[in-house]
Amino acid sequence: GFYFGQDLVLVCTPEGLFEATDEGWQMIFTWSRPAEVRATREVTIYLFEYPDDEGNRSLYRSVDRGKTWEFVGVPPSKESAYPIHIFPSPMPDVVFLGVSGHDTTVPNEGGIARSTDGGVTWEKVLEWADGEWVAFSPNFARDGTAFAALTAYRVSLGIWKTEDWGETWFPVHDGLYIGPSFYGYSWVAVSPQFPQDQTVFTSDWTGLYETTNGGESWLRVNDIKIFDLVFSPDYIHDQTLQGGGYPPDYSDNGVLSIYLSQDGGQSWQPIFEDDGIMAIGLRHPGPFGPLSPQMPPPGSRRFYLPLVSRNWANHGRTDLEFWVVTIGEGPGPGPYVLCRSRDYGDTWEEVSVDPQLAVAKRTAPAPVQGGAPFTYTIGVTNTGNVILHAAVTDTLPVHVAPGTTPSGSTLLPGGTLTWRPVVTPAGVWRETVVVAVEAGYVGPLTNVVQVTTVEGVSGVYTATVAMVEPQVYLPLVLRRTSPGAQSESERSSYSYYGRSSLALKYYLQVLLDPCYVHVYSQPVF
Repeated sequence: GFYFGQDLVLVCTPEGLFEATDEGWQMIFTWSRPAEVRATREVTIYLFEYPDDEGNRSLYRSVDRGKTWEFVGVPPSKESAYPIHIFPSPMPDVVFLGVSGHDTTVPNEGGIARSTDGGVTWEKVLEWADGEWVAFSPNFARDGTAFAALTAYRVSLGIWKTEDWGETWFPVHDGLYIGPSFYGYSWVAVSPQFPQDQTVFTSDWTGLYETTNGGESWLRVNDIKIFDLVFSPDYIHDQTLQGGGYPPDYSDNGVLSIYLSQDGGQSWQPIFEDDGIMAIGLRHPGPFGPLSPQMPPPGSRRFYLPLVSRNWANHGRTDLEFWVVTIGEGPGPGPYVLCRSRDYGDTWEEVSVDPQLAVAKRTAPAPVQGGAPFTYTIGVTNTGNVILHAAVTDTLPVHVAPGTTPSGSTLLPGGTLTWRPVVTPAGVWRETVVVAVEAGYVGPLTNVVQVTTVEGVSGVYTATVAMVEPQVYLPLVLRRTSPGAQSESERSSYSYYGRSSLALKYYLQVLLDPCYVHVYSQPVF
């Protein structure tokens, strides 16, 4: 479920498969079951789902870094054998499959199968024991060289090699331990500079083995018990390796660790301890994705040299980024904990794949006058570190007037508006909607906006706006009710009759005073 390459980093979660980008994590596949993930340097990605209830494993492929996917099929399996691992080669459409023959009464059921059509059809090319691993020369398309590790229960069987793109295989065992072992050769790793250094590593319970002549002979270089190994991208220069395994003096109380070697595997030092280590990776820090440098035009006196970044704070060592995946707390195949070190394991930071959002809605003016227009402003903020593919649904109040948005969407009382924005981490998506209140409605207005995402995070916000209370103006008619002349200092009593726009008759008795006025009112029905 994990892949760490210089141009591509993939991490699985219970929700799906995520790719690391310079803007944040990007979900590129959602699944019903977790899957084994493999990729090539040409960024073709294969997903090999874990078995369903009937033991079948679906195979998917993307040839464009996960932008689009195709269902390839279900590799064949039977009662006596089933596929266990997928290994895409550097050649387009050439894929290898490790097969386990779990029925010991049927000979030659395990081994290696090959497909030359991207996994649609398969043929068995190596039969003997369980096919645990296949590793390729970086120049596989030209030299046809690959190595395979075959295993059986508590037996070390050795390593096989092909030089004709998997058509035929032959053992390369000279110097390897062959015989009973707590575990056998379950992996093989090929140097990224194999055409120059011919270096390959493998390991069983007796220790770590290296060949520097393409498998003609092997030498045990250390007693450390490595179960996985990755090379520095510049191994031919810095001789740096990262491996997961147990110390040479392992006992039942031994601790699984990540080890670092800077002398080609001769010596190792632990840099991370955790009994739940699942995967490791090693790459240069820097932008994710292939680089496209702008090169000056060629010339007869121009020479271009490969550059190796060095961090002098690390005593001149090549800048490297170490990755470790461990099992977290919780049921099922996850959650996993992803950790990264940029100082050769001296310190580690946890790297989360954490989709989060906040949704809000503002109204203006507030309160609003009946029959008048007002504005809703919807905001969705990405507060996590995952690029969000959202669906925003705005349910309008029932008491708004029909209309049309500037983008042409129809506004209907109680209707919905929908948008599908992509929001990058720390980014904010906003949308403004202008509506008019139904004439004569005195409120309040309630409006609900909901946000869902492909990445599994959601939010809801309810906005309520009050209405301005209607103003009533009464035409008044003055009639004097006290006979006789009145002086200014004398109090006078007058009656005023009026009718409001709501057809209510009021009787007002006003007492006049030289200094102030008292007004009393009461409805007349």
